[in-house]
Amino acid sequence: MSRVAEGEVVVKRSARVLVVDDGRLVLIKRIKPGHAVYYVTPGGTVEDGDDSAEAALHREVREELGGAIPSPSGPELAEFVVRNCAAVAAEARRGRMTR
Repeated sequence: MSRVAEGEVVVKRSARVLVVDDGRLVLIKRIKPGHAVYYVTPGGTVEDGDDSAEAALHREVREELGGAIPSPSGPELAEFVVRNCAAVAAEARRGRMTR
């Protein structure tokens, strides 16, 4: 596994989608030995063979869910910039905690 040097910027083109099925959000359960179980939305890396981020979404949904999603008819695609969290303070939360 390669390591990223502190302060190094890593750019990874990826695409994720919020899939709702019968009013329920669809998440994928990930299990990695030695790590806690976690959940992700369908999606992944935009590969060299993908014509666009949208094409990557369709491919990923097909691969991960065996399903299909409609193409957007409006401004439904968005780009986000993600940063690692520098700190978390549970006492600073304003939302209700649920389990």
